Amino acid sequence: DDTGARILGDAVWELVTTCCENMYEPEAQMEFIFVFASREYRKGFRSTHLKAVGKAMEAVFQLILQGDEWIDKTVQAWHWFWKNLSTTMMQELEALETGLCDEVLQKWDMVKARTDMESLGQIFWVHLNDEAPEQTKIFMRPLKMWGLLLHHIVDMLIISIKDPERFFAELFQLTIRHIRYGVRPEYLTPFGAALFSTMEELLGEEWTERAQKAWKLVWKRASDSIARGLNVGSNALTYALVAGDVDALEQSVSVAPRWKRARTLCRMEIEGADLSPLYWALHDGKFALTEFMLCDLLTIRGDLHGYYYGRQELFEHHKDLILEIGKEEPALFKVLLDGLMWHSKHKLPGGQVRVNYYIKDIYGVPTEYIDPWRSPLAHLISLADNDTFKHPVVTKVIELKWRSFGLKMFLLKELWFIIHLILFMVAHLGDPDGCSEEAGQMKIVLTLFAALTLAMGLVMVGSQIYSRKVISISVPILGTSIHVPRALCSVWSQIRNISMILLLVVYGTTSARGVWHQNGACSQKCAEISELSTLDSIQIVSLVNSTGCLLPANTSLWDTGTFSTTSFSFLNDSYVEIPPDVRPSQLTSRRLQALAALSMWVQLLQSSIISKAMAAFTYSVSTMLVDISHSLVLILVLTFAFGSALSILEEEPFNTGFDNSIVTLIQEVLGVSQPTYDNISSTTRCFLLLFIMFVTIVMLNVLIAQLTITYERVISNMEAHALKHRASLCLDMESFLPMSWRQRIFERFRFDEPL
Repeated sequence: DDTGARILGDAVWELVTTCCENMYEPEAQMEFIFVFASREYRKGFRSTHLKAVGKAMEAVFQLILQGDEWIDKTVQAWHWFWKNLSTTMMQELEALETGLCDEVLQKWDMVKARTDMESLGQIFWVHLNDEAPEQTKIFMRPLKMWGLLLHHIVDMLIISIKDPERFFAELFQLTIRHIRYGVRPEYLTPFGAALFSTMEELLGEEWTERAQKAWKLVWKRASDSIARGLNVGSNALTYALVAGDVDALEQSVSVAPRWKRARTLCRMEIEGADLSPLYWALHDGKFALTEFMLCDLLTIRGDLHGYYYGRQELFEHHKDLILEIGKEEPALFKVLLDGLMWHSKHKLPGGQVRVNYYIKDIYGVPTEYIDPWRSPLAHLISLADNDTFKHPVVTKVIELKWRSFGLKMFLLKELWFIIHLILFMVAHLGDPDGCSEEAGQMKIVLTLFAALTLAMGLVMVGSQIYSRKVISISVPILGTSIHVPRALCSVWSQIRNISMILLLVVYGTTSARGVWHQNGACSQKCAEISELSTLDSIQIVSLVNSTGCLLPANTSLWDTGTFSTTSFSFLNDSYVEIPPDVRPSQLTSRRLQALAALSMWVQLLQSSIISKAMAAFTYSVSTMLVDISHSLVLILVLTFAFGSALSILEEEPFNTGFDNSIVTLIQEVLGVSQPTYDNISSTTRCFLLLFIMFVTIVMLNVLIAQLTITYERVISNMEAHALKHRASLCLDMESFLPMSWRQRIFERFRFDEPL
């Protein structure tokens, strides 16, 4: 029918056109025929069909190429072409029809049943050593590994039988791996002989002529393809890479023209695929070769036709170069960065020199890095050491980002939170009792500011989740990892969020209880309470607690004896503070406000990043605190231990509870307001002396020594850490900018403009 004819026609057309395209690559032509024969066999094509197909195709060509185009020479060419093609097809189809390939599967199953991995490896190694001793010296491995190697090779042969398309797809990676091991095409023949000798020894009489024919057919197919890949990929450059020989590598690239030298080191083609010699050396741990290639690529050369500099080819073929160097050998960063700057040998007045910075690829093209935290600078932050951040190239990149948008955005953000702090302080310093109309209004404004800030933060978090700007954080307890938006990963962001939440809780809940009313209700209620002399004490306490106000000291209630003045503390001549047991809700509110005030002031420490000196100092302090945290924990545990023991003995001054005992011991350590110990027993005195010995003498001296060591260590890294922190802030700010803004800033630098 028409459908069948079209399917057959498409298959024959594919066969002829592909074989013609590979006319001068016979190995590639044979590989296609193997795949084609296996595929068409499953559809019903047999070896007996080849003769009829050949005649039909000749008739079609004769019909199309009439007259002068179909001459004797053309006929002879067709007969030669079809004979070669059909001979290989016939061989493959007959092997499939007679079940010859199944012989390989059966015999391999018998071998696996009769021997273990190590014994198989030993037998194979002996035969290979007899055939080619040099190969056993290349692959120095245990006998069990030789058995695994043979298993892997035979599994590949079986794949070539069952699924030729998959076999030839995976053959590329196998070929590349063997080139990197130093395998040469001439090694394949003795390797195959050792394989057949191993099979013969293990199978004995069952190693029949038919079995030999099947194994040799399958091995020839695979080895020919591997040899083709090895021949294509083996040259002076690959031999130098395999040997790790810098001199040989230099010699192999020295013959290339200057205009082609960079491409030679960045790209080599094997089996139709592009490979990077630079990555080859880097991933194999041959860092001397990698250093040579980086230096050679980033050397400026010239001839009569122009200047040549391999930076563009380097980053064009290695988009993730910074990431790969950071993972494999961060020490190579200096080599790379040195090559990205050129400075004149001549000094200008003032001792300065002219410098060219080639930093486009370190800065990162915005359209290529939608998420700034995946850019080259981000990889430097996470993988590079402190010395790298002192390099002029990195410093220049950070300076460009900081001056163009980082500083402005940071100041705007800090200004927003400084306004919060100013409003908060004005509200509480101007009216500490919170009983004025202005204080109530200020609290409403603070609540609105806090709500707006948290809302903007939620929008920011949502946008980062939507655009997948997240960090994967491992949770060992759950055995998994979670994705957290970057906006939630900053310590400073967490402090700000906590302070805003505290403000909302404090002022939002008091508003819900009706503390804030229009027309200065708080002040009005305070005034009303002072005049209600007819109310009893319970009613007065209820009103005062609900308003959150302080009771005027000159109220007539004190004269009538409604309240006992001994229950209250007079703050001044005007007001009396209601005791905590009378107003618990107000006490909780003030505690939360105190925490909010502390966190809002702590936020200002981040502003130190504006000054390198202040940022370096902040880094030093934070690092020292982290380093001594273990000692502080130990001191705290010892203090709690001795505090509990002394409070149990209940001797003065440790007879007022556990918390007061802890305070007393801390005073003893710090030498501040130390109490006297006149009337304590020998047991208490013994505990106290032990505490002084372990904590005051031993641990404090250890702490001082540790601080000295830490200071000496961090003093040299202060500037680098300040730059790294500034770079992190720039990336945070950049991630919030629209792509159009980022691209406009990038284009303003005119990186592509010749110097």
